[in-house]
Amino acid sequence: VSERLDKDGKWKVTTFNTSVKMSTYVTAFAICDYGYVNTTYNGIEIRVWADKASISKGEADYALNITGPILAYFEEYYNLSYPLPKLDIMALPDYGSTAMENWGLLMFKQDSLLYHPKMKLIERSSISAIVAHELAHQWFGNLVTMRWWNDLWLNEGFASYFENLNIAVEDTVEKLKLQYPLHLQYNVFHSETNSPSQSLTMKKEDIKTFDKIMGMFSDTTYYKGAAIIHMVSNFMTEELFAKGIRSYLKTFSYSNAVTDDIWDHLQMAIDSQDAIKLPASIKSIMDPWTMQKGVPVIRVNTLRGIITQEPYAKSAENRISTFSWFIPISWIKNGSVQPLFWLERKRKIFSKIKRTTDEEWILLNINISCLCRIIYDDSNWHQLILQLNKDPAVIPVANRVHIINDAFELERDGYIDIKIALSATTYLAEEKHSKVWSTALVHFMKLQSVLKTTYTYGLYKKYIASKIVPFYHYQMKLINEDFNNIQIGTISIISAVLETMCLLDLKDFVDRATSLYSQLMNNPANNTIPNYIRNVIYCEAIKAGTDKEWNFAWTLYLNHTSMEEDDDLLIAMSCSREPWILNRYLYYTLDDSMISPEHSFVVYRSVAQNLIGWPLVWNFIRANLNVIETNSTYYFGLTSLFYILSEGLLTDFEFQEV
Repeated sequence: VSERLDKDGKWKVTTFNTSVKMSTYVTAFAICDYGYVNTTYNGIEIRVWADKASISKGEADYALNITGPILAYFEEYYNLSYPLPKLDIMALPDYGSTAMENWGLLMFKQDSLLYHPKMKLIERSSISAIVAHELAHQWFGNLVTMRWWNDLWLNEGFASYFENLNIAVEDTVEKLKLQYPLHLQYNVFHSETNSPSQSLTMKKEDIKTFDKIMGMFSDTTYYKGAAIIHMVSNFMTEELFAKGIRSYLKTFSYSNAVTDDIWDHLQMAIDSQDAIKLPASIKSIMDPWTMQKGVPVIRVNTLRGIITQEPYAKSAENRISTFSWFIPISWIKNGSVQPLFWLERKRKIFSKIKRTTDEEWILLNINISCLCRIIYDDSNWHQLILQLNKDPAVIPVANRVHIINDAFELERDGYIDIKIALSATTYLAEEKHSKVWSTALVHFMKLQSVLKTTYTYGLYKKYIASKIVPFYHYQMKLINEDFNNIQIGTISIISAVLETMCLLDLKDFVDRATSLYSQLMNNPANNTIPNYIRNVIYCEAIKAGTDKEWNFAWTLYLNHTSMEEDDDLLIAMSCSREPWILNRYLYYTLDDSMISPEHSFVVYRSVAQNLIGWPLVWNFIRANLNVIETNSTYYFGLTSLFYILSEGLLTDFEFQEV
């Protein structure tokens, strides 16, 4: 606000305005020689700070341009204005976390904020989501702060929920409603099955030490917190949910709250009307979701009309529990939406879900409105799969994704037979939706890692080709046969499909890839290949070519244009089908002047994923382990390499060799 020299004239004294009432952990200041770009939104000065070179290159412009619209979205939703006169956002080259929501001075790791043209477009959406997460914290966390760290989910769960809602700024609401619950559900179940389970809230006295507090910053807090908020907004309706949220934020502004406070204000919204009736209070419904560990799996017996619940777990012994949840169940019978019902205990007889003919089918959890997985009896699985083959459009897109994902995940964890999971993919030649295909490809790639060295691999490739080639041609038609004619929302699926084409060596794709690569070889200064597919184009061309194509890629790598381009080239050069070229490539890694130790592990992993290269890497590592950098700096590179190598081991003899 003002500056003056002290009485000795040696020190400059700066006086600032008094801050609003705030928690100390969101207080920050920065001293730097940075540049900035700025704008004004609704009287609020917004500045994005970064090193002067990044500012001059326009790398802060994207963050600046999205901040105002996201603020506007939140202000309207919360019905509360951003309370400060300014908002500074800073990119730091070395920062301990992805970002921090300091009130009025958001700090970001540089790569999480700055955007430049050579970055892949998908990274733009990531920047948008992270910015939105930190802006949501200006209300959830800064304006209203959890009373203690045991209720951290009130900060992080809500910020995670609203970070996804901001996608509406640059994408359609319809796409958001599809992708968001699937994203949350996947991450929650992945966390529950791969990490020790924990509850969202804990007793305050159990969270006292630094380690205990840091332990609350878990996937459970972020993803499960957001997922149950999504579930509440569904069974309450978005309108009533927003009403309760606004009341909560207004009541607890500049103060602290606990979990019961949010339930109280959502309950007030429910009590204010008569249209939505709940089987119990919001607190009674939601306490099991926040205070218990785990998430439920629902078993449905459509032959007897019985529905049960239990905790989801990999091992049978962990499925035995007294835990139960209040579960809202939306459902469809033969394509007709039925009234929502509640599973409020471990076992319930519900005659309406009993199938009365062999042709009927039941589908639970419409559009993934609830955080749970569903296990059907075999006859209902069969009828659902018949319906998918007959007319998949009758089943909502989100549920088509859910059926495929859950079938494979349930099979992996011992709940159902692999035949059911594979049968759920038989209709895919008729599937046109990218989200369904992106999910299917994840599971197909997992199968590939198991089958790639077995005698059944040829059958697997033939099956995959019969399903995905029609989708490949459909996608090529959508972009008018031009890889540069693509929207940001389709980048991910196009990349995944092309990676599969690379695996299948589809002639149409081989011809396209070799043509583009030849153009690049003829004019290296003008690379017209979009950066989001460079790795697969390079890979296919090198695989189909000779040492001439490989040597050209090596020259590009030595000339070094960017880290992203380096990774694309390092991975692509591992695609050669010539063992002598791959062996030469591996031995280049022993010379730091040719390939750095950090890049060496990219080479090892990539060559190991090449069927021809796997035994070469295995023998190379064993022969040269004493000279390969294995210190702690490269620990993750080494462990990920051995994980990839282990995927090719199928017999006890091979495991003994390791």
